[in-house]
Formats: sequence, C-alpha cells, structure tokens
Amino acid sequence: MAIQSGLSHFIEKTTDIVVSGEATQGAAVLELLRTSRFDLLVLDMTMPDINGIE
Repeated sequence: MAIQSGLSHFIEKTTDIVVSGEATQGAAVLELLRTSRFDLLVLDMTMPDINGIE
C-alpha cells in the first residue's frame, strides 16, 4: 500500500495526470473498470484475486 500511495502522489505532483481511482484487490479493479472512465491504467501483475493478464 505504501508503494501505491507513493506512486499516486508522485504522478499527481509531477504531471498533469489526475489519479481517479485506486484498488488493492482484483474485484475492486473490475468494479472501477465498469464504473470509471480513464486513459491510463497502472496494474500490479501480482494483485490478489486476479492477475494483470486475466
């Protein structure tokens, strides 16, 4: 979670990108995909529940 928070902070402070969502479980990622609009997704390939390839 510390890496996730640090990455979000870094992206928002050094670019014009707005972080519009974060998730730590695969099911939460799928829900964000269904309900949010975004241009970029950064995904942990070893996320619990599902992997980044599914």
